[in-house]
Amino acid sequence: MLSNLAGWALFGAFARAYQQALRNVSFTYAPMGYVYSTGAWVGFGYLFEKWVRNNDEIIEERLKKLKEQRQKTA
Repeated sequence: MLSNLAGWALFGAFARAYQQALRNVSFTYAPMGYVYSTGAWVGFGYLFEKWVRNNDEIIEERLKKLKEQRQKTA
């Protein structure tokens, strides 16, 4: 999970750099923006990971119930 969050952080930094490039300003202009962008994307990534894991558990539980029902009817 840590590597996924590092990936989201890297994406956040690149998103900020892309924003600076589109605005035609120096990459060192307002450097705290990189921190905010990175933090926001890490937060989003963490919530997304929790959502994906929760959905995986739900799907696994549904498949287990489905297999049990099929065994009962077979």
